[in-house]
Amino acid sequence: MYEESVTGNGTHGGLAYTYMRQPMPSRRAFLSSALLIPGLSHRRVQAHRVSYEDILGTSMELTVWTRHAGAPATAAAAALCEIRRLEALLSTYRRDSEISRFGRALRSAGSVERASLLDRYDDWRGWTGGVITSEIGGRLNVDALGKSFIVDRVVAHLHRTISELDGIVLNIGGDVAVSGRAATVNVIDPRRPAENDDPIARLSITDRAVATSGSYARAGHLIDPRTGHKANGALAATVIALDCTTANALATALCVLAPEDGLALVERTAGAESLVITASGTERRSSGFAAYEQARPAPATVAAGWPAGYDVRIALTLTGPGTSGSSDGRGRGRGRGSYRSPYVAVWADDTRGRPIRTIAVWGDKWRYLGELPDWWSFAKNDSALNTTATRATRPAGQYTIVWNGLDDKGAPVPAGSYRLNLEVSREHGTYARRAGVIACASAPATVTLSESVEFAPVTIAYGPRPAPTW
Repeated sequence: MYEESVTGNGTHGGLAYTYMRQPMPSRRAFLSSALLIPGLSHRRVQAHRVSYEDILGTSMELTVWTRHAGAPATAAAAALCEIRRLEALLSTYRRDSEISRFGRALRSAGSVERASLLDRYDDWRGWTGGVITSEIGGRLNVDALGKSFIVDRVVAHLHRTISELDGIVLNIGGDVAVSGRAATVNVIDPRRPAENDDPIARLSITDRAVATSGSYARAGHLIDPRTGHKANGALAATVIALDCTTANALATALCVLAPEDGLALVERTAGAESLVITASGTERRSSGFAAYEQARPAPATVAAGWPAGYDVRIALTLTGPGTSGSSDGRGRGRGRGSYRSPYVAVWADDTRGRPIRTIAVWGDKWRYLGELPDWWSFAKNDSALNTTATRATRPAGQYTIVWNGLDDKGAPVPAGSYRLNLEVSREHGTYARRAGVIACASAPATVTLSESVEFAPVTIAYGPRPAPTW
């Protein structure tokens, strides 16, 4: 086993609202009322997508629909500015933030955002019997709802300040808000959580939010704040709700409460639906969740040429500009070091260079994928571009990609040696290329690709799919 490398330089073109505390809304009252969704205009609009790393300690994707050429850049800049403003108020990881300096004191004299977030916690603590709380281990901690609260605020801020937007999808670390137009959101399977694994569900969402909670994407387990011990609820939970904060609160509660209690809470909440993966791996849906589901993807065919359960897993950590020094040492970026996600292609070929499978391709705009020249020379399509997905939050820049042993036509490849290729190009920035040959036969194997200006050392492992750890 060996690796090849090429490095060089290259370029390519590429709400404000007041939260009013009130009793938890009645689901029956919501379902019995008329749901009026204004008809969407059929103007000639286009979708524009931009991705960033190290936003609130994770990754961010923003998609806007507009017919105005300058609106996407304005929206991206406005979103980043609002996130940094809110982070300066609400981050308990920053000692200089308002919430770190004043906590629960002087709420009437501080920002409306801090008061509103703490009010949400007070209400959800009551509704969940203490499962959702802003006090963990005797210290103020607003992680559980803080990110989703910011998502809601940023989407409303964009609608309020940029009139040219016809629709918005904002995804920060798997907390997704969809506003104005329909969008498809994949639900990552906690038992197969690689970026390009088959999703457990595919949702069609309009003017709703989706959030997922689970412990599969970060080290450690979810803790029940009532006991201080490991939670005994669901392995993972995905919730659709009217706003992202509600979706996140319910998803978190579902991973702590007993499944029956968690699902009953969802059924009592206006506009909420859920998909729960229980500790035994059983899928449980709330009464209306199926109404949002598209046709379920067919599971991938097992590769006949490889031992049963074997695949190739690629552990990629992007380390673009701004990463160094942007974290507080606990895996939480401060936002000041955020950077545009690069264009990435991962593919397999045989040892003579003949393409076998495009495994993953990431990028904001199809027309700029040509700046991944080696992949583009044979692919020339955007069919593999990643879609919006809800998942448990993972650290910024950390991705796992899997190859299941199928070629681009869906046929299994035989046992043998294959070259895994990684190509990364940054807008107005650097370019890096790595490749390594690995034997995919009867025994496990690994190869490591050396680091570059765009990524840390990359581990490629062939062998049995790891069992989930919870």
